[in-house]
Amino acid sequence: MRRGIIDRRVVLQEQALREIRNTGAFVDSTHVVLASGLHSDTYVNKAMLFARPRIGSALGKLLATLLPRQITQVIGCPAVGAISLTNWVGYHMMTLDHAPVVVTFADKIGERKFQFGRGFDMLMRGREVLIIEDIVTTGGSLKAAITAARAVGARVTCAAVLWNRGDVTAEQLGVTTLYSLISMSLQAWPVENCQLCRGGVPLNTTLSKGIQQVPK
Repeated sequence: MRRGIIDRRVVLQEQALREIRNTGAFVDSTHVVLASGLHSDTYVNKAMLFARPRIGSALGKLLATLLPRQITQVIGCPAVGAISLTNWVGYHMMTLDHAPVVVTFADKIGERKFQFGRGFDMLMRGREVLIIEDIVTTGGSLKAAITAARAVGARVTCAAVLWNRGDVTAEQLGVTTLYSLISMSLQAWPVENCQLCRGGVPLNTTLSKGIQQVPK
């Protein structure tokens, strides 16, 4: 049984990688500043993924398929990047589970701090909530969203991500289980140890936080 589960995860991961690469959203041989503040030579341009509804739907379905059936009827995410993915996951969970699903999101209210407002807190209180994120390197935003969900009375034992690029673990996030559609490490460094900076490789100012480095 365990071998079958592992094989299934490999198949789902390969399908997701194929969808991402076919869009040109996987960018390598570059120099970017990630949302975590780390520098990297690879970047997954998630904006380009969810600009195409067919791709967004396909990735949402693959992640929903990875999840145990009837895992929950309430899901949430940190705003804003993961909202599209979470909506697609919710849609396909409804289809697969034949049950309604509520989708919520947390607004960012500070550095690495989120809050579930807008009435979402009332939908979450006292219920099991699955928190979803798209790409994780350190897991900082995902962990903050989990904390925010618990702050409004939700029970959070599981999280799910599209791509775990930083070997983030369930233990680091404070949950029992972390479901990763793609588990594939991509190099990243603190700015003071960035090999690309040392080598004089220009920063890509068109992607991720590199946009903020453009002179005003």
